[in-house]
Amino acid sequence: MPRKGEHLSEEEKRSSQKHARGKKLGEEARIRFLEGKKKYYEAYFSLHHHHPNKGKHAGTEFKKGNTLWVGRHHTEESKMKISAALKGKHTGTLETAETRAKKSRSHIGQIPWNRGLTRKTSPSLARIGEATKRRWTPEMRQRLRERNTRFWSDFWSKHPEAKATLTQVSRPTRIELMARESISKRGIVMIVSKRLEDICYPDIILPTLKIAIFCHGCFWHACALHNPVVPSWLRAKIKDQFVEDELTKRGWRVLVVWEHEFKTDKDAAGLKLDAMLNSSTSGS
Repeated sequence: MPRKGEHLSEEEKRSSQKHARGKKLGEEARIRFLEGKKKYYEAYFSLHHHHPNKGKHAGTEFKKGNTLWVGRHHTEESKMKISAALKGKHTGTLETAETRAKKSRSHIGQIPWNRGLTRKTSPSLARIGEATKRRWTPEMRQRLRERNTRFWSDFWSKHPEAKATLTQVSRPTRIELMARESISKRGIVMIVSKRLEDICYPDIILPTLKIAIFCHGCFWHACALHNPVVPSWLRAKIKDQFVEDELTKRGWRVLVVWEHEFKTDKDAAGLKLDAMLNSSTSGS
């Protein structure tokens, strides 16, 4: 290894690469590498207030000194080699859960290249913004509005059964995942992210028990303990009481679990459900 301030010669670099080729880092070495990488990014960010790749992101920047692949293409022979190497392997959305887990672990400690950058400080983001403006022309926006209008007037209003199949496509929050795990441990049939009674999307629906479970964040749903003073714009968005009243009228029971309850017990949703079921059986 070279001392501080020294550099390896080209021959030494090639020799090192030759010996390292085909070898994989052990789990402990990989963790140390990722921790060191994270420390480097954090130290660089705290010192310079921007990512090391500022203004030179390989995917969008072709400035002086970064023009290696500009105008170059794979030869037919190279394309055939790549195709043969990928044959039989799953890529994209077909990759296995193990591969996705490996990718996720490899991203630990990484900071996005555009963190802390704006269109004024990064030529990459400025170029992306200009390309977006050119793509979304006024004519294109008008065509999109007309298409959406036709959809809601011609199809949606004439096919009410389509609403029953509508799902809320969004990434579940951390507390929603804990609630799902808590309910699944009890072996109860549940449905997630499904429209209920054409008025709301409960986080979890228990159709056999006719219970709708909502996992409320303390800020966005105005928790009385942690967000007692709610701004007017947020107050206008909160429809929790209306939804609860409507579901109760239609024979559904509503169970609300707050974010702060999950902080004290990850099984909060299951425990509250047990209490609700026990109270209903004792009352009957």
